[in-house]
Amino acid sequence: MKIGIAVFPGTWSETDTHYATQHVLGITSEYIWHKDQNLNNVDFIVLPGGFSYGDYLRTGAIASFSPIMEKIKEFANSGGPVLGICNGFQILCESNLLPGILIRNKTLSFVCKNSNLKVNNNSRFTNLYKKDQIIKIPISHGEGNYQADKNTINKLEEENRIIFRYSSTSGDISEEYNPNGSINNIAGIINDEGNILGMMPHPEKACEKIIGSDDGLGIFSSIIGAQYCIGKNRPLIISYMGLICFFGSINTAFSFWINLYLALLFIFIYNILIIMDSGSLTTGTVLNGSSQDRGSRLALHSIIGFLGGA
Repeated sequence: MKIGIAVFPGTWSETDTHYATQHVLGITSEYIWHKDQNLNNVDFIVLPGGFSYGDYLRTGAIASFSPIMEKIKEFANSGGPVLGICNGFQILCESNLLPGILIRNKTLSFVCKNSNLKVNNNSRFTNLYKKDQIIKIPISHGEGNYQADKNTINKLEEENRIIFRYSSTSGDISEEYNPNGSINNIAGIINDEGNILGMMPHPEKACEKIIGSDDGLGIFSSIIGAQYCIGKNRPLIISYMGLICFFGSINTAFSFWINLYLALLFIFIYNILIIMDSGSLTTGTVLNGSSQDRGSRLALHSIIGFLGGA
């Protein structure tokens, strides 16, 4: 799998994003310059935070006309996953890939602090989180106040497309915990098809506990899914696949009870792996395994699940 990180003049969070995806998660990642006309066969695109073109006219307005955005629109319209972070969210809105607009914070001041987000895990970007899980992700913006007309907001609510809301540590959604004045405490939304996520908080700045939180890893890990880190663990994964296929091929010669035992054993291993990975991919600490080891286990339980379904 390969991740493309779009870079515009004034983008400043591309290196943090690259560090989170390439070094923490172990996924091949490369920068895509705004004048490029080729996405280089990437599987996932991130528009990182910053101040593209100095935020002139409106935040994200000039960047929306950059040459690379035509290719990103084609990629997104074909179903490719796109994540816009902070200024990236603003660019997606200006490009009409997401509804609404981001305007000046209600306080008219720049806000830079940790924020608590209540997660809607009903999306491909958040399926490794628990329902209504509270995560800690930093914000850093002056124009993060999400607004849209009443019909758009109602549609987002009815279609369950609000993925993140600013909240208290206990999940209370109220004006008290709204850092920028966004309507309905909206911090992140997805498009109709669910393949584009825009969010103001910075998950790439919450990728390791040493910097205060690794809660942001679950966003990248969710979209990476079963291909998470397979590239760096191909020999190990191939070995796992060989063993599983070997046992699957010979079990027809066994008695009913041995076949039943093997089936139950596979189910047991599968569920243990799900438990391990649903925690480790979002916290990065379960069993103290490396990100590559956790990726191998996720790929393995995906393989077992496929064989079990077959």
